[in-house]
Amino acid sequence: MLNLFQSKKKEVKKVLQTQLLVLYIHADWCENGKTMQTRFDQLRNKFDGQEVLFVKLDYTNNTTKHQSALLGIALGLRDVLERAKGTGFMLVVSAKSLQVLNGFNHKKNLSEMIALVEANLQEVMAS
Repeated sequence: MLNLFQSKKKEVKKVLQTQLLVLYIHADWCENGKTMQTRFDQLRNKFDGQEVLFVKLDYTNNTTKHQSALLGIALGLRDVLERAKGTGFMLVVSAKSLQVLNGFNHKKNLSEMIALVEANLQEVMAS
């Protein structure tokens, strides 16, 4: 695993650039969100070390929703989040264009999600 905070003299520095954002929008009270939490964690583990940023946005209450909105704005995702309705789903967003490339709900299995994220990653890296 690449340690972003320590470097050794002989270590070649690699500049990371986020290619994809995977947003998980959830609330503790959302039944579909509970299913999606496990898949989000599995996806994050699958793409560990790749240029995919996994972001969890918590809409459980007004405080967590406000903090998630601030995070989304800081990431340049205001328009994406304004169009996203509900909880218990994931969005795959191009970090370059900030366009939504895919969306997943509890009906997609993990294998389908992995295949789509892989395809989206290849697509944005090729452009």
